[in-house]
Amino acid sequence: MMSDKTPINSLEDTVKKRFPFSIRSKMLIYFGLMFLVILTMFVLSDMYGIPFTNFRGSYKQEQSKVFQNLNLFADLRKERLKNWIGERRGDARALSESTMIRSNVASLLPLVNGVEENGFQTELQKEAPYQTLKQYLNLVKRTYGVYDKIQIIDALNGTIMISTQNQESGMDISQNDSFSKIIHQGYNEVIDINKDPSSGILKLFIFRAIYSYDDKVSAVLIMQINPDDFIKPMLHTGGGLGQTGEVLFVNQDVKLLTTLKYPLANGTAAIPLEYQINSKPTTLAARGEEGIIATRDYRGVEVLAAYRHIRITSELGWGLVIKVNRAEVFAPLQENIFYRSITGIICALLALGLITVIAGNLSQPLRRLSKAAREVQEGNLDVRISENATDEVGILASAFNSMIHQVQNWNKELKIQVHARTAELEAKNAELERYTYTVSHDLKSPLITIKGFLSLLERDAIKGDIERVKKDASRIHNAAEKMNQLLDELLELARIGRVVGVSESVSLKDLANEAVNLIEGQIKELGIQVKISPDLPVLYVDRRRFVEVLQNLIDNSAKHMGKQPEPRIEIGARQDNEKTVYYVRDNGIGIEERYHENVFGLFNKLDHKSEGTGIGLAIVKRIVEVHSGRIWIESEGNGRGSTFCFTIPEKGETPDHE
Repeated sequence: MMSDKTPINSLEDTVKKRFPFSIRSKMLIYFGLMFLVILTMFVLSDMYGIPFTNFRGSYKQEQSKVFQNLNLFADLRKERLKNWIGERRGDARALSESTMIRSNVASLLPLVNGVEENGFQTELQKEAPYQTLKQYLNLVKRTYGVYDKIQIIDALNGTIMISTQNQESGMDISQNDSFSKIIHQGYNEVIDINKDPSSGILKLFIFRAIYSYDDKVSAVLIMQINPDDFIKPMLHTGGGLGQTGEVLFVNQDVKLLTTLKYPLANGTAAIPLEYQINSKPTTLAARGEEGIIATRDYRGVEVLAAYRHIRITSELGWGLVIKVNRAEVFAPLQENIFYRSITGIICALLALGLITVIAGNLSQPLRRLSKAAREVQEGNLDVRISENATDEVGILASAFNSMIHQVQNWNKELKIQVHARTAELEAKNAELERYTYTVSHDLKSPLITIKGFLSLLERDAIKGDIERVKKDASRIHNAAEKMNQLLDELLELARIGRVVGVSESVSLKDLANEAVNLIEGQIKELGIQVKISPDLPVLYVDRRRFVEVLQNLIDNSAKHMGKQPEPRIEIGARQDNEKTVYYVRDNGIGIEERYHENVFGLFNKLDHKSEGTGIGLAIVKRIVEVHSGRIWIESEGNGRGSTFCFTIPEKGETPDHE
């Protein structure tokens, strides 16, 4: 903290160190930062939306639009693929249940069992049932244009009886898992995508049982389809999802069923049925879930994807994922934001130039004011600022001039205040002098008593008068006890104001009950009836100290009750001029008006024969004043009783200094 004698130059140096920028520079910085913050908030809110509102921002809106398109594509592709598979299953069912197929297979089976493996191409082809079936299967293949080959397998030994490709007749496929499911596990139909044993090409297989007329499986129909020829074109996204749109097709083990559009992250190409895609959307789709997601694909590229599960049979399901690169989706939006930002920066630069001009115009009057303030620091109190302006700067100039005028009058006011403080200090000194005189006078009395009886004690001891020695010692003891009591109560009076606890809200009724309980023995001994009003208000005081106030007031009333036949003390409150006055009223001996102020003085006792030191009411007055209150006496004189009244400010109320 600086002293009043700190040099002006030192003050200026301190100001410069604390405020290195001028007002003009600060205005440029503050307004520039404000404009930058507003621009940033505008761009961010436009991109990402406004929290706690329905405005989601450009990114969320664009993402929502892309997700809607992906959902639409995925639903259409899923429905189209399910319908297409359903048609192929219908074809297989129609062929396997055809009367012509069943009858010719039944006629051909006995001949197949009697032909050697190398006789299929010669002997079996001569048979009429074989020729009929062969022509029919070729007709179906040409008519639908979907199937690569159609085969009929002997259920007994797994031999290809008839195939649309002649060289495959007679081949053994009894070890095929799908064939085994129909023959040994009782499946009616099996659908799978696997490699063709003869060509190694990925094919869609539809196995269908052909029953004899006694409802036993006599043969198995196999219809093969190349997925790349039909399923892949069916899943093609076209231009609807941009250049990076792609469809992924996986089985229940998350293995590829079609080729990928892009190489893997390591640059290699994924082989269908050998590569397992562990990306999140393919995993979710393979296990039967459907939805949309923003994630990374098999290349590690951020994408937006929709995933679906295609349930073919109770045991067979495929996963379908349609995705698009996130960068492609948001590229136009980012370009739009870039140009908006450039426009905003240009506007910011223009605004900065305008702010520079405005700051110069606004700071000029303030610079003049600063110059005038420095002259005042140097002691020139005659300086004044022009008050021509009518705006806030003019008001500030007027206030400055008024302040300087006020400073010129401070010396006079200061002298007046010093005089008032001096008078107050003299009054305090006079009060201290009276206090010192009173203390020395009242403490002197027990000392004189002790001194006098010590000489008597010595004389009586020499005479050997034991009884008088005992009386002398007793009187010396009583005087010492009185002095000790006086000193204790003086110390207590001195401590009040420095040892007042924390104020709290407490009921005056509770305080009164507690005070009455402390002197209950004396009250009962004197037969005094104490009445406490039931509706006493709440005080905001130090609880312990105010119990002491009420205890002293009740004790004082009890001591000065006189010979009243029906002694009574009443504790209550009343309203006087919108102030609450609290009182302790008795019907005792009363106090004449001329003694109303004296009773609160130190060691002042109206009845010198009564018990006590005369300091109790002084303590009461001190406690009330420490709480910013006021205390006084109301009494009509001898035999009319006394009422001790006091006020205490409520919590937050201006203290009463009357």
